[in-house]
Amino acid sequence: WTTKQIDNAPCAQIGNTFFIGRTIIRIDGLEPGAKIDTCGVAPIPGGWAPKSVSSKPCATVLNRSYVGKVLVKIEGLPADSVVKTCGLGATPLDWVITKIDAPYCATFEGTQFIGKTIRNIEDVPAGTTLTTCSSAPPVGWISSAVSKSYCGHHQNTWYVERKITKI
Repeated sequence: WTTKQIDNAPCAQIGNTFFIGRTIIRIDGLEPGAKIDTCGVAPIPGGWAPKSVSSKPCATVLNRSYVGKVLVKIEGLPADSVVKTCGLGATPLDWVITKIDAPYCATFEGTQFIGKTIRNIEDVPAGTTLTTCSSAPPVGWISSAVSKSYCGHHQNTWYVERKITKI
């Protein structure tokens, strides 16, 4: 389940506590590649990645704005699938960054979101070599060549173009 919509006014108040109404959507069972619109600060569910982030609030309640995102289901996508993302946080397990967009893919109330192109490396055969833009190779992979220049950065993390090979 994840939040699809937040009401623009509190749905209830008890004393000094306000309750915010939400519309939630069930996401298990959706096909790989499915996209859903979300609203709010809930964590991104496992098996999903942020596709885009709105620069305008999806809702404002009691002077607090909520960010809207489009999520894409990456769980179940075939090996070597490539997905363009926009968000914050770690790259999903079994995926690597192949490109970082500069400067940012979106800004919401001062928060800058990083655009990445990610590639599914789950179930690729041993000996596969890929070019990535990362701070280190994933577990089970080795760096076979490392560039002397950076391919991207976000805040205090700098990424280096490297060729990696699955061992």
